[in-house]
Amino acid sequence: GKNYGPPNGKKMTIFFDDVSMPEVNKWGDQTTLELVRLAVEYGGFCFLDKDKRGDFKTCEDLQYLAAMQHPGGGKNDIPNRLKRNFFIFNLVLPSITSINDIYGQMLSGRFTAGEFDSVTLENVSKLTSATIQLWKTMKAKMLPTPAKFHYVFNMRDLSRVFQGILLTPKDSILKGGLRQEQGQLNNFTPSNMLIGIWKHECD
Repeated sequence: GKNYGPPNGKKMTIFFDDVSMPEVNKWGDQTTLELVRLAVEYGGFCFLDKDKRGDFKTCEDLQYLAAMQHPGGGKNDIPNRLKRNFFIFNLVLPSITSINDIYGQMLSGRFTAGEFDSVTLENVSKLTSATIQLWKTMKAKMLPTPAKFHYVFNMRDLSRVFQGILLTPKDSILKGGLRQEQGQLNNFTPSNMLIGIWKHECD
């Protein structure tokens, strides 16, 4: 048949991540996105098979979501002909102050004065700003290139660092203990343990 869609009366959501990624050709077009526009705007595609070429195949009971980064700084825009088919939400990153407050509150709720000594708590208060500074430095120095396109640092990277710290059992930090480093046994205090965990998560 010429109609395609989820079985048994169900509906399906198709998500296009990084929809602006296709290369812009010398005429200023993103040909890949014309296929996306066909699907969204006309609800289907044309057959390319020799005996059916040009016949339209209808895709039913689908809805489309897409995400892209702000254009500029090496990031492409998408054609207005495609953009007009979406209801657009503009989500901006929170300010550095807000990020500091968010993760600072999470850490202070986890590491409380009743359980941890003053040195550990002092280091906890510095972790957020230190992590944010490291994140900003990495973003500035390790820029994405065609060969290293994965050099993209965002809020997810910050979240992973703090998630690793927050998921560490408190007992593992409070007990401290002896650790062997470079052939020597060192006594790790809770403060040392916390910094070690932070370093591990940043690596």
